[in-house]
Amino acid sequence: AFTGMFVSGLIALIRILGDVCCPRSPSSKSRTTHSELILSVFLVLLFGVAVALITGIGGPGQSVGDMYYATWLAFLVAIGLVMKCFEQVRAEDQMQAALAADHI
Repeated sequence: AFTGMFVSGLIALIRILGDVCCPRSPSSKSRTTHSELILSVFLVLLFGVAVALITGIGGPGQSVGDMYYATWLAFLVAIGLVMKCFEQVRAEDQMQAALAADHI
């Protein structure tokens, strides 16, 4: 429960700081996508540590059971999230580069 609250608070803080520093602009979607990528990388790191601690030797999920599978599943879903966000950021950057080249 604490992890969920922490991540939610981090998301809210990034959104507030983004809105204060840079009010809504045409690049706000790109900024949102980049912040999603940063947060998803943070989740991979967080779940990576959780996998090491929970399923490692002497950890509470060491034996194969619900906690073992749930921890690994959360880690793999977070990796999938990073991959999707990275693809989206790269596609948006390519689109912006193409639009900038058309305006020249």
